[in-house]
Amino acid sequence: MMIDKKPIQDMPNKAFGDKHFASEFNTVKKFLLDTSDAINEIPEMIESDFKGIISPTDLAPTSDGTYKPSVSSPDPGTNYPNAGNLKARDGYSTLFYKKGSVWTKSETKIPGDTDKVITHATVVKFLNKKSISKITLSSNINYTYDGTLAILDSTEVHEIIPNGYSISFDAIFSTKIQSDIDYSKPISIVFHKPLSANLKPLAIVVNISEIDNTVPPPKYKVNTAGGTTINTWFESFEFTSHIVGANDCVFNIGMFNSGGVNLIVGNFTVVGQGAAGRWARFTIPESDWVAGQVYSPDGVNIEGVKVKVGSIKPTTLVTGNTASFTLIPI
Repeated sequence: MMIDKKPIQDMPNKAFGDKHFASEFNTVKKFLLDTSDAINEIPEMIESDFKGIISPTDLAPTSDGTYKPSVSSPDPGTNYPNAGNLKARDGYSTLFYKKGSVWTKSETKIPGDTDKVITHATVVKFLNKKSISKITLSSNINYTYDGTLAILDSTEVHEIIPNGYSISFDAIFSTKIQSDIDYSKPISIVFHKPLSANLKPLAIVVNISEIDNTVPPPKYKVNTAGGTTINTWFESFEFTSHIVGANDCVFNIGMFNSGGVNLIVGNFTVVGQGAAGRWARFTIPESDWVAGQVYSPDGVNIEGVKVKVGSIKPTTLVTGNTASFTLIPI
């Protein structure tokens, strides 16, 4: 970035006789202007005299010019003993300039520094302000901590497919694990290095919800015009595959006594699905009745059907209320 010399140039020179020390003031002003000129020359020299890439292990260059460091790291940065011990920091665009035996550096903060994808490791070091890694486990793992070069207020996110293997942490971490964590499902671990250096690094462990791309089965209920008794007993239906048509359901429901036990019995047939239709039957002991419960009936060719019962039990001790009704989508 160029230094604007105008504010310095606009400062009036002090005349002899002024109550301030005029000669000292004018000397400082000239020094500031000369320094600005020297600094402003650096970008021009950098652009016009680029010599190539330099690594920390290269021999010291002999040619004057601009060199781009090949490796950087978090503060204080990667040291280049072959370039006047200048350092290259993560998150900055850095150039070294050699003139004789003097090395200078130009670095510009990279805007919008995004999460850095790193190779997964069980030693957490916090070498980047923000980083993320992924791994599928093939054995149990234990996380340890090396804070030698840790950046304060930094975060590491580890996305893990555990495959049932366990994950543990050294006591150096302040660990918060989801109470019902399931190691058969994807897990995300968020490591955070607090801004205060004396605080323990934090590890938060939670299951990641997978995107559910399944299409739920359609739900229907009996058209109330067909009979309120039916509708209060069968509240809704779910079919994995069914096309609603007029008068396509035949119901036979009621209560049946068997061996002194009252059984709530339901039979229904969805016609138009082949010669035998699609049918389901379930028998619920009266003591097991739960209003609003979803039941999966028995059936030979009506796989996937679920029935949600209503709040009113049938009272008839014989089968009854047999009729045809229409299902309507809900």
